[in-house]
Amino acid sequence: MIPNVYRRHELGELGFVTEAQIARAHRNGVLVRHGHGWYSDGQRDIPEQYRTAMISNTQLGCCSALSEYGLWVPPEETGKIHLALRAGQKKAQVHNAQSKTTVPIISHRGAIWNPEGLWERDKLLMPMEDALEQAVRTHSPLTALVLVESALNLRLVSHTWVEALRARLSKQKSLILRDASPLSESGTETRISHFLRSHRFHFRQQVELLPGIRADILHGHHHVIEADSVAHHAGQKEYEHDRERDCRLQAAGFDVTRVSFTQGWDDWEAFVPLFLQILHRYR
Repeated sequence: MIPNVYRRHELGELGFVTEAQIARAHRNGVLVRHGHGWYSDGQRDIPEQYRTAMISNTQLGCCSALSEYGLWVPPEETGKIHLALRAGQKKAQVHNAQSKTTVPIISHRGAIWNPEGLWERDKLLMPMEDALEQAVRTHSPLTALVLVESALNLRLVSHTWVEALRARLSKQKSLILRDASPLSESGTETRISHFLRSHRFHFRQQVELLPGIRADILHGHHHVIEADSVAHHAGQKEYEHDRERDCRLQAAGFDVTRVSFTQGWDDWEAFVPLFLQILHRYR
């Protein structure tokens, strides 16, 4: 998952056995030394979050690790680097890394519930289940739900795992995860479905209404809610495809409300009153 990054003891496999060979490779730009026994291929660009973890001798954790595993991460966390401190490491030790990047660094204790740090110490990326529990404990109940539903959707965790996690959480976070579903395909869909559930609206997710056409959410009997999962449309072709779907659904007697990414996240509080007016039309 992290190509072209090596520990000191792995360099022998690349032909760099002695310190002199390593120093020569470093001078010639073949290897880049990041400190704390971390090296990378000098001919390849290494993502900034990994460089930061190497410089600070931490692990990529929490939402940054989950993003690497492919989970849908709320937008307010995607512009940060989340680092997991190793056992005994102090937060002050990441200050040097912060001076080398303009991206905000958020440091977390490695795993309060797992003080021995059972994951492999030589790895830069925190194991997915550890990172997920770290994020669930650290962030808001809604963010916790978004991340857990994304993990369920990707089949990275099971309902049994989620139930075991709930037993270790506060009452508020345990309660919001009670109805965690594997059906949500984006955080926007998770947010909308949680909103509908908390306001006692009847709905179903990922319902096939026409051959080849599934609705993100079917509210009532004929109100379709589509949730945009990214800030910007992938392209004109996808834009046209979505509009064709909307027209086909409308022709079949369904009303379609498309919630944009901005409405679902940046402008959610302002959007809620209008959204409620729309929803109450179908009660």
